[in-house]
Amino acid sequence: TWGQLKQGIHIHWALPDALTRATANDETLDFPAAPTRWLLTRFVIRGTKVSTMSWILESDALSAEAPDDQEPVTMPISNEDKDNFRYVGHWQVFNKDWRSNASEFKKLMGSELNVASSGVASFAAYYPNCHSVFGFWDQLTDLKGAEDGPANLMYAVTGWHDCPENDTIKEVDAPSNIETIYSWTLKGIDDSIPSYTIYN
Repeated sequence: TWGQLKQGIHIHWALPDALTRATANDETLDFPAAPTRWLLTRFVIRGTKVSTMSWILESDALSAEAPDDQEPVTMPISNEDKDNFRYVGHWQVFNKDWRSNASEFKKLMGSELNVASSGVASFAAYYPNCHSVFGFWDQLTDLKGAEDGPANLMYAVTGWHDCPENDTIKEVDAPSNIETIYSWTLKGIDDSIPSYTIYN
């Protein structure tokens, strides 16, 4: 049973419709790979002053133990170990030392991360199921108390595929097909196909 949300700001984002549509393959449904890296930036606005802080969420990160001060979701994995599940998703404060970590998600889960990776069709759409994968919990522990006065908070979320081969744009062989396949519109570019996709 999903309990009450803990104190802080909870962010849940929706993926583009093109990434939520499966294709039938024999007796299975194949969903496109979802973005696995997300840059989250918080803007704290007090009067005319603006401060920012950013985090990186690695949505396909798997761990046998829950990271400190994080409460990631769990998923069953395909192996013969006694621990037949992994914690999914890991975030850290973004700085110049950050480097993306390789993931064993496909090896242990059988497919790339997608909107139905848990085996439940509503996985990506229901925050309690995916809060550490397609969501983020800002505990606000770094913000000072009420003595600093009221503040407005705004968040920007930007995602991309850590593995370029999983980028949906790789399925396109001509710019004109992007709208046909994904219902996306290209503006302000020439006849070349973009080399990667940014989601925000």
